[in-house]
Amino acid sequence: MNNLEHEGDEFFDEEKVTNREDVTAFNRLEQEAKKLLLLGARDKLQEQWLQLDNPLLWDGEID
Repeated sequence: MNNLEHEGDEFFDEEKVTNREDVTAFNRLEQEAKKLLLLGARDKLQEQWLQLDNPLLWDGEID
């Protein structure tokens, strides 16, 4: 069982993060990671859309 607390959109592990500066830095890193995941998902969707839009690239299956 992990020991995460939720405050709005901020998550932190209270055992590892003890002061407010660490929490702020941790939350910034987490937000950046979420942004990168979303950008990766967006890129994958754009790639799939291009395959659907161009029948020569479309093999009939979407990954």
